[in-house]
Amino acid sequence: MKRSELFFTAAAVPLDYVMLVAAALTAYQLRHLPSVTLIRPVTFDLSLGWYLRIVLLVAAAWLVVFALAGLYQLREAGRQGSEWRKIVLGVSTGVAGVVAVMFFSRYLFESRFIIIAAWVLAIVFVGFGRWLLRRAQQVGFRFGVGVHRVVLIGGGGVAADLRERFARRPGLGYRLVSQYPDFSDGVRRELEAMAQADTFDEVIQTNPELDRQQTIALVSLLDATHREFKYTADLLGLKVGRLVVRTDIGAPIV
Repeated sequence: MKRSELFFTAAAVPLDYVMLVAAALTAYQLRHLPSVTLIRPVTFDLSLGWYLRIVLLVAAAWLVVFALAGLYQLREAGRQGSEWRKIVLGVSTGVAGVVAVMFFSRYLFESRFIIIAAWVLAIVFVGFGRWLLRRAQQVGFRFGVGVHRVVLIGGGGVAADLRERFARRPGLGYRLVSQYPDFSDGVRRELEAMAQADTFDEVIQTNPELDRQQTIALVSLLDATHREFKYTADLLGLKVGRLVVRTDIGAPIV
C-alpha cells in the first residue's frame, strides 16, 4: 500500500465532513430563497445559528455511517468501482437515521424540504468531493507519485492486454517495469536484486499454467521482500461474456 493511498484515504474524512455541512447549509439557503418562499412561505422559526450547531453534530455522526458503508477502506490504484453506490447508501442511511431519531424522540423537524434537499445535495456534494480526490490522485500518477511498479510473470493475451492498458491509461496508477515468461532461477535472482534496489512494488502472474513449485517459490520470495503478489484467472483461455460466482457447496465456483 502506497503512502499516497493512505493520504487520500485519510483526506476523504475531513473532505466528506465539509461536503456534508455544505450540503446542509445549501439546503437551508434554498428553502429561504424568494422563489421558493413564494410557492410555500416559511412558517417555522429555525435560526441559522441553531441549525448550524445541529448540522455540525449530525455530520460528525454521519462519518461513522460512511465508515460502516466502506467509504474509508484503503483503496489501491485503479480501484474506483462502486464508490458512488456506497455514497448513496451511506447518505441514505444517514438520513434514515436522522428521521428515526426524530420519530423516537417525538421531535418533528420544522422543514421536510430541508431534509429532502439535504439528502440529495449530500449525495451530489460528497460525490463531487470524491471526484476531486480521484482527479488529484490521477494527476499524481502522471508525475509518478503513488504509481504501482509492476512485474508481469507470464505471456499470452492477458499479459498483452495488461501491458497495453498500463501504457494507454496512466491514470490507473500502474507502470510496467519488467516482464518474464516464467519464474526461473535467473528471474528469481533478478527479482531479488530489484527488490534490494526497490525498483518494483508487486508481481502479477498471468500464466495459469505456471508450475506449482515455481508459484510457491515466487510467493515465498515476495513475502520475504514485502512485495505484493497478484494473479489473473485465464479460465483455460476462454473468453466468456457472463460470469457468475456461487458458493452454494462451500467453495467459489465460477
